Amino acid sequence: PLMRLTESVKELARGNFDLAMQLLDESPGSKQRFKAEGEIAVLANSFTEMAAEIREAHRRQEEYNRTLEDKVRERTLELERANEKLKELDQMKTNFLSTVSHELRTPLTSVMGFARILQKKFESTLFPPLSQLDDKKVQKAMRQVMDNAQIIVEEGTRLTTLINDVLDLAKMEAGRIDWNMRELHIEDIIDRAIAATSSLFANKPVQLRKDMDADLPAFEGDRDRLIQVVINLISNAVKFTDQGSVTCKASVRDGELVVGVVDTGCGIKPEDQPLVFEKFKQVGDTLTDKPQGTGLGLPICKEIIEHHGGRLWLESELGVGSTFLFSVALPGKKIADSTVITKDGEEISFVWQGHWQDVGLLLKARLEQPASHEAPVLSRILVIDDDVNIRQFIRQELSAEDIDIREAGSGVEGLAMIAAEPPDLIVLDVKMPHLNGFAVTVRLHTHPATLDIPIILHTVAEDKMLGEQLGIDCYLTKPVKDADLLEAVHALLKTTRPAKKVLLLDADADRRHDWLGLLTRCGYDVKDAGDVEQAIALAAAFVPQLVIADAGLAADSKLVYRLRVEQGLDRTFFTLLDDVVAEP
Repeated sequence: PLMRLTESVKELARGNFDLAMQLLDESPGSKQRFKAEGEIAVLANSFTEMAAEIREAHRRQEEYNRTLEDKVRERTLELERANEKLKELDQMKTNFLSTVSHELRTPLTSVMGFARILQKKFESTLFPPLSQLDDKKVQKAMRQVMDNAQIIVEEGTRLTTLINDVLDLAKMEAGRIDWNMRELHIEDIIDRAIAATSSLFANKPVQLRKDMDADLPAFEGDRDRLIQVVINLISNAVKFTDQGSVTCKASVRDGELVVGVVDTGCGIKPEDQPLVFEKFKQVGDTLTDKPQGTGLGLPICKEIIEHHGGRLWLESELGVGSTFLFSVALPGKKIADSTVITKDGEEISFVWQGHWQDVGLLLKARLEQPASHEAPVLSRILVIDDDVNIRQFIRQELSAEDIDIREAGSGVEGLAMIAAEPPDLIVLDVKMPHLNGFAVTVRLHTHPATLDIPIILHTVAEDKMLGEQLGIDCYLTKPVKDADLLEAVHALLKTTRPAKKVLLLDADADRRHDWLGLLTRCGYDVKDAGDVEQAIALAAAFVPQLVIADAGLAADSKLVYRLRVEQGLDRTFFTLLDDVVAEP
């Protein structure tokens, strides 16, 4: 019995519960023998009971583990299904936001655009003869018509702000904001915001001032978003200020760049101050107080500033005025040097080296490259948009400019018209069926004959970054303002564009010679290379707008990746040919 008991203990320790019990019960008379052996029998029987309990506990534990595994597996499947559902809902939300952006902003462009056209027609054509009439009813009707048109414009602007705020907030909450971080100077940010808000001060006895410390350091941030913050702060300040001043300040405090907008307005009650940064909250009586808004501007500004590692806060005294301040973290050292590019004494562009170094080199090369011929008088504009109202708005807006306006209702139709007779300027919508604006741009920029046609893209804000990568010349955010449209058209029609720069890569010297002669005769500035390494070296110095390469060489050497990623030529376009054959 002691031997069996010892073996049983060993098996029990190994976890072999059934074998341990079998050793104790291997003969029918074993229990009687244990009884006859006194204390040993008591020990053996106690061990038998303990082993049985351990085996039962182990069985229950295994059953529990299996049940737990089943529950965990079931719960995991539920979580996976819920996660898929959330992804589906998130995609639906994204699609909805995209639809809202287009379906609301596009008609707003028509409404506000035609309202402004009506104002101009009334003021320039209809009202001057009527104003000569000594009829009070006519004079009153004229004032009412102008007031009504102005209400349409103002309410359209307010609706645009509401749409932009709601979309911005939704994208921030979903983490879908594209941040374009680069080296910035706060003076440029404030100057742009002041220029954008100067019209708000035209009819008020309020001065807009700037008070900044000298030699403020550069910092890293999203330029457009920070301009949005300062514009919002200035707009709020002038809205609540009847007389006095609004001052933009900037200084360095405790290693941070601090920007403030100070007004001499009505101020904010202490109990209301915490509410101004809450979503959809507005201080005061919104039914009687004159300032109106969505209650989203400051919360969005707060999100933007916090993304930049700073904070947004308020200092205010009722009856004296308010100061809204935000801080931005400064780097330990200056990120890079800036380059101001000028031509004929006029600043053309401000480019930051470092991440944008290649863009700076590209612009320098274009300015230093003389045009191969004088640009012709530009007069033909092609408007590509599936919305007939937008096309009609642009046509009417440019009708007095002595410009030949042509229209295409789709990207496919537009490309056909361009192939038949290339225009001098293209106004292009993004959201179009079958072939959208980005696809049209890619096709134009990968063909030497259309590479240099200027393109104005009217789009929503979230499309802008992709447009930059495709080389769009100008962006107009919907709803498009007539003044912005005219300014963009005039600027691009006056542009003298440099010779088109093409890099040709082919191992066959004869074919390279034929292509070089053909492209040069067509007015292109062409460099050719017989191997990949030579092409990469030429591209780094030459900065071509288009690369035409043998597809085999390009694929074997990862040419596109090396030029776009390693050399930074992300705005160079590529045409890969399986068999380059030149025809006379």
